[in-house]
Formats: sequence, C-alpha cells, structure tokens
Amino acid sequence: MRLAVERFASGGGGEPVRGNLRGCGRSLSLDCFKAGCAPGRCIGREGTKPSLCASDRHIGLQVGIPPPVSPATGQVLCDLEPKQAGTETVDELDTLMDLIRQKYEVEVVPLRIGDRTLRLLQLTDFEAYIERLVDSGGVDIMDLPFWAKVWDSSFLLAWFLGKQPVVPGRRLLEIGAGMGVVGLYAALCGHRVTLSDINEDALLFARANARLNGLTEMNILKLDWNDPSPFEPYDIVFGSEVIYDRNSYPLLVRFLRRAVAPDGMIFLAKNQGLHAPRFFEELTRYFEFKEKVQEVRSCGEAEKICLYAIRRKQSVPEESGVDSAACANGGGA
Repeated sequence: MRLAVERFASGGGGEPVRGNLRGCGRSLSLDCFKAGCAPGRCIGREGTKPSLCASDRHIGLQVGIPPPVSPATGQVLCDLEPKQAGTETVDELDTLMDLIRQKYEVEVVPLRIGDRTLRLLQLTDFEAYIERLVDSGGVDIMDLPFWAKVWDSSFLLAWFLGKQPVVPGRRLLEIGAGMGVVGLYAALCGHRVTLSDINEDALLFARANARLNGLTEMNILKLDWNDPSPFEPYDIVFGSEVIYDRNSYPLLVRFLRRAVAPDGMIFLAKNQGLHAPRFFEELTRYFEFKEKVQEVRSCGEAEKICLYAIRRKQSVPEESGVDSAACANGGGA
C-alpha cells in the first residue's frame, strides 16, 4: 500500500496536515493503513478455491480476527451452507432466488476480503449485461444497474471497517449498499449493521447475500434520501461509490446531516479517478474530513482509492427553515 495523500479539509482551503489520521479525533482510526498492507480482492467461481493476491497474506497478519460464528449453531458462518441454516431460511432464500432469476442470470461465487471469504450472489456476466442494456437503447446511463458491480473501493472500505473495534450498541448504516458486500463483511466482523439502498433489485440481492452468509437477522431496508420520515441517527454511516451523480450532491449532504449522530462518523470511499469537487464544496459547509489515497490490487491490477473520514464541524452556518430544525432532531428533509 502506498500512502499518496494525507489531507485535512475544513472548507476554507486549509493547509495539509501530515501524520496519523485518527478518525478526525474520534475513536475510529485510519491508522490501520500501513505500508505493505494493501487489501487485495479475489473473486472465484463456486466450488473453487480463489487465487491469492500478493497482498492478501499481509492482511491476514494484520487483521488477525477469528472467523465469525453463528450464535445459534456455533458454526463458522463463512462455511455455512444454505441447507444448514434452517428450513425457514432455506424457504426464504429459495423465494429470493426465484425472484432474482426471473430477471437476471446469476451465480454464487466465493469472494475473499482479507482473511475472510463471503459467498456472493452476483450477475454471471456484469459487463455483458450492461452492454446489452446499452445496445438496446432507451436506457439512461444513470439508470444502469451499477449497484450490481463489486467496486474496488468496496474492498478497501470493508477491510477498514473490519479492522475497527466492535463497540456494543454502536449502530452502522451502509448507504447505496447494492449487493451489500461492505455491510455484510462488517457484520461478519461483529458490527451491528443496517444495509440500505433505493433500488428494489439491489435489495433483493442484499437479502439473498445476507442469508447466504448466515446473517438472517440483518436489517435491510429501502431508503430514499429524499424521504422526510424521521429516524434515529446512526453512529457510523458509510458507503462506497455513492458520490458519482453531481445532481445528488446537495441531497446527499443534507441526508448525511440527519443520518449521522452529532458525535458520529461518516466513511466514504471512491476511485481516485472520479473527481467530485462540487460534492466536497457542499460537504465542507457542514463537515470536515480527512483523506487517504490507497492503492488496491485486484489480483495484479492496481487502482487508487480515496477513503474519507468525515465528522461534523463544531460550528456550522446558521440556516432558516425546516432543514436546520430537522437536522437538530434527526428528522425532516
């Protein structure tokens, strides 16, 4: 792993800050990113042993977390087959799979992150499916099912969250979860996670993947950032590749203001090649952040991923109207 950037931004073009980035002064830390310990990613076919990326051996030494065990059965969840999860779970999984297969060609593959392996239901050929949609015409690029891709940034964010200590009562929310890779991994590491997305098909995949990995009690919900319904803010909000649509930037920042607890943290990850200056201009009106750029190797290919640790500013501009009041009590727009 190469640490390319260490930057603190407070909205006023602040000077770069070098040194350890310890969760913007909170309990969560970005110090787990140390030279030579880049997270790798591997995806293989069902029934085969995934090949090892060169960096995987480093992660295993750094993480050192035992595999998750089902409280009900005592079995290691990563090795849990659907038929062992109970009749009710099997029936629900079969129903989900039937609904998904009516629209998509899918397969279950082992997906390795660090020293853990998830069982992931995914499209058999994502690229070919996207090409067919584009060739058919009449599909706006923003309507393409990019939620069905496992992004490199998801591996980095999952690995980072997996290294954080499990705190009883601490609630985590994944936004734009897609198939749920990041949140599922965090849950297998012991965190209390809620997965969310607005796309109904994405939620079907997330529910199926939760059951494939023995996480039958996981909370998975449809969440519209525009929905004014009040809810209890979360201690941690996280997401990967959720800042690609410039038209959604004000909406996303407004949602983050009400979604995260006053002393909570937000963690976002994106590919370095995706520039979003307008998002950070909007974000730094109310939040401050720290950034690290990390090189992630996908079985030989390197991508630079930006990881952001974000917290509220101690003081924010005064606003009138329902938005300010809503953010104060966790509800509103």
